[in-house]
Amino acid sequence: MAKLEVDLLKNKNPELEKIRSEVLHSKGEDEKLAKNLASQLSTIHAAYLFSGCGRSALAQICTVISSTPACSNTAATSSWKDLGFHLGLTFHQICCIENYKYSDCTENVLKTYAQNMNAATLDKVIMALYELKRYDAISMAYPYLIALEKYARREQVVRSEEEDSGYHSVDGLESEEPTHDGILRPSGLRHLRSQLYITLRNLEIAMSDQTALDDKIEDNHQQAMIANRPRPQNKNKCSKRVMLTFAKDGEKIAYNVAAQLRKARGQYLPIGVLILDEHTELVEANPEQFITHYFPRVDYIIPIITPKYLETIDKNNVPEISLSSAIDTRYVQMIHTLMVKYYVGNSCRNDKFRSIIPDCHVDSILRDERMKRDLVLQAFVTESKLETLAMRILKKK
Repeated sequence: MAKLEVDLLKNKNPELEKIRSEVLHSKGEDEKLAKNLASQLSTIHAAYLFSGCGRSALAQICTVISSTPACSNTAATSSWKDLGFHLGLTFHQICCIENYKYSDCTENVLKTYAQNMNAATLDKVIMALYELKRYDAISMAYPYLIALEKYARREQVVRSEEEDSGYHSVDGLESEEPTHDGILRPSGLRHLRSQLYITLRNLEIAMSDQTALDDKIEDNHQQAMIANRPRPQNKNKCSKRVMLTFAKDGEKIAYNVAAQLRKARGQYLPIGVLILDEHTELVEANPEQFITHYFPRVDYIIPIITPKYLETIDKNNVPEISLSSAIDTRYVQMIHTLMVKYYVGNSCRNDKFRSIIPDCHVDSILRDERMKRDLVLQAFVTESKLETLAMRILKKK
């Protein structure tokens, strides 16, 4: 028996042994590559994947992982679900991501992970992929991650040189978040949470914040008050309250409209105007809850109807998201959906929506089929008739 075993060892198939050797070598190289890359990225925040310099790396990871069926159970084909669990997502978050339509599951996993201000570094993503034996994703994203790492370090050097003090603030985040811990974060990190579905966010808006904002809407939304004129005590500092909703190409017009509506008019108190972007510190904690809280409390919703607005509310189009635009532009579709539900629930009577069409877009908007068939937008005035609309709002009992 011993002689037979010796003979078998002597007669090994050289081709099979060569393949075996290459596989073992490849495994060692994969481990070395993953650990070296993780070491390089240990101080880079995962939110960089969602900045301009990180999109290519994100695309490679998502393409490789999302192309694997989520029902696969073999270690060699671990899916986005396995990645999510390795990165600390909860069972319910994984289930929610699975039910979302029109969005990439792997991207949602990484975005949910990246909302963690403190510990969400890229090395954990790399090691999770390594432990799941997804060497293909690491290999495909490798050159883009190296470029991302170099960009992040250059950006931090420039930012440090521009600071006058030793305190490093990340895009308006206050000192309650540790920004001097050696982790390099992108300047747009604070916008990342607001892009997540409500079921994936870690933060909730506090009731005390809602109360504070109730007061702010009444007291601070108006830019001008009638000066040196005694008034009887009035609990409300504005006569009516409205919420503007607008797309990216209507942002400038919206602020002009807000300034006009906030002006005092004779015996009337000013009109309070709610623009989400003016309250980012409260809105971003939970935009959906914020919007649904104030939607029924304002007297009117005023859409600024532009070509981009009609394109955004069109169910067949996927709206573009820009971190440089006002928060309002990211919730046009949600507010429009609330408008439709209110309209139907109010027996198809429009007592809450008054649209404004910019003068430069009147002809094109009125010819647009989307405008013609949208019943909640039919009560409108042109921008030049804004004063007429303001007086109608003020005189409404």
